[in-house]
Amino acid sequence: MVPSQRRSLHAIIAQNLKDTEALLGRLELGVRVADSGRDLVRDLYVGCRKQRELLEAVLRLELE
Repeated sequence: MVPSQRRSLHAIIAQNLKDTEALLGRLELGVRVADSGRDLVRDLYVGCRKQRELLEAVLRLELE
């Protein structure tokens, strides 16, 4: 993105939501990780779910 071109906050949040949903989808398909990384991947998954909820809430606020 060219620095002089600014996207709206709505567009940035919508893109972030799309990316978060893609990551969640990938995690839900399963990932291979050493036993020592299982908790980290689980925390990532839980964090992404929370982030998705928050981003959806923010987008709903903007539409009201």
